[in-house]
Amino acid sequence: FDEAAARYRFVLRGDPGFTHAVVDLGRVLQAAGHDGEAERTYLLEPSDPDAVEALGRLYLEQERWPEAIRQLERLTNLRMGWHTAELLLARARAGVDPEAAEESLRRSLDLSGVELDGDLLAAAMAVHDALREEHPDRARQLLEDLVQRWPEAEVIEELEERLLLARVQEETADATGMTL
Repeated sequence: FDEAAARYRFVLRGDPGFTHAVVDLGRVLQAAGHDGEAERTYLLEPSDPDAVEALGRLYLEQERWPEAIRQLERLTNLRMGWHTAELLLARARAGVDPEAAEESLRRSLDLSGVELDGDLLAAAMAVHDALREEHPDRARQLLEDLVQRWPEAEVIEELEERLLLARVQEETADATGMTL
């Protein structure tokens, strides 16, 4: 990692505006365990969506929820219509504001348009139930387990979202006697 970081620094000395190299340097530093340096590096490109996403993910890993929420809210504005940004924001909000987390999951679902079934649906429902019962640590762990079990993250994230929306619609229908 140190050699890769040195090479990215060399490239950036020649072209300091090369944003991809800045973001990749941050990722290398983060992978090497230099989170503070990675954070400072990502902050060099405050309006680059990749840098904002990387910084938000770093804060998620560090469980720095308020900072993660701030960055991921910025990401939803920089990458409007990207369902994964909403899903990441839901993860960050889960421990702080379960209702806001649920709203982010709904938006992500609306953007994704993927259908869910089987074990994946059951796993996503467990995440939703933990959020609804205000057990954010459990919800976060279940979400991590879900992503590990189904490593093709884009599909899994979309499926999680669809499942959670289905559960909300089911509960609303049960409570009101009407279907959405």
